[in-house]
Amino acid sequence: MSEDKMILHCSPTLRGIKAGSIFTASYTSKNEFEKDVERANLKFNKTQIRFSALKYSKGKGIVYVYRPSLLLKDISKPESIDILSINGYKSYDCKSCIDRLIERLYNSSEFPHEIGLFLGYPPEDVKGFIENQAKKCKYADYWKVYGDVERAKIRFNAFRRSTKFCYSKWKAGASIIALVN
Repeated sequence: MSEDKMILHCSPTLRGIKAGSIFTASYTSKNEFEKDVERANLKFNKTQIRFSALKYSKGKGIVYVYRPSLLLKDISKPESIDILSINGYKSYDCKSCIDRLIERLYNSSEFPHEIGLFLGYPPEDVKGFIENQAKKCKYADYWKVYGDVERAKIRFNAFRRSTKFCYSKWKAGASIIALVN
């Protein structure tokens, strides 16, 4: 698994300021993809970081990097449960929700927009994105904002700072495990 990609796409999660992040990587087979995710979980087993193989298709794997405690906090919000239940989620623990997300990624004709909840986006923004069909947002950066723009801007800046911090430390020789907060 590319540490470079992980740092560029997942630093806010590694640093504990975001529930989850995703990135894609090239693999020669679904088996190679799943084994790589397994190795990552072993490597990070003493941290709060977990990995899940979301989807493999046409030589690309979508890797989900997350913190179970933050994910559970995010998906347990009443607004999140409303969005998830509309999309066929029946249990609201991390494993059940990730399993349902994987099912939706493989079986839905359109991308499951509730994935924003797994990435730490505010439920009001996920709901706004779905209801407005990705139009009429107030602001866009890491995601389209339909709710509190100022709060979102503060978070976006924190994400950029964490990525810059992690990348510079990693380039200077720090291990990726040492970057986990």
